Amino acid sequence: MSPKRGIPIRDGADRSKIIWAAPASYGIESGRYYSYPSTFTTYTPADTTSFLPFVVHTDMEVSGLAIFVEIPQASGLLRLGLYASDDTIGLYPGILVEDLGTIDASTGGGKDIAFSANRVWIAGEVWWFALQTSDVTIAIRGTKETLTGLPLMTIAGNYMPRDSTNYASGLPDPASATTQNAVSPGILVKIA
Repeated sequence: MSPKRGIPIRDGADRSKIIWAAPASYGIESGRYYSYPSTFTTYTPADTTSFLPFVVHTDMEVSGLAIFVEIPQASGLLRLGLYASDDTIGLYPGILVEDLGTIDASTGGGKDIAFSANRVWIAGEVWWFALQTSDVTIAIRGTKETLTGLPLMTIAGNYMPRDSTNYASGLPDPASATTQNAVSPGILVKIA
């Protein structure tokens, strides 16, 4: 048996699998989910919108976003969104590009939702994923700002932006993050 070659990358859809990617390709494969490492449970407070940056490392076509609900909540609802980066005030979420809609968090496991149309992202771009929770705290797989390798805020240290927003009012447009947190939801992107 020959040794594996390339870069070991965890499959976002099935955490038990390792993808061995060729160094030039970064392991981008159609139908797979990719994210920053997210190996612990984070509790997303009720009526809160959390943001997570995604740096595009290679040109790719994407079809949607996903999360992993660790502990289901009977009346829990989640909303996923995509934001452009606002470089005028530092690396920060800007305008709402798309509200992907609602995800039922009353059952556990992987949950995905498609964009209205596939999107082509170019290497070097920065996009912001948003997760908004309904009126209950929901436990999902999360990530830490130190795992992204990015200095995310120009104020109050390097933390993920978060905002208290009423779920019923929808995702804020533009983004309005008034607090910071060292953890964020582990939101994944699905390759078309």
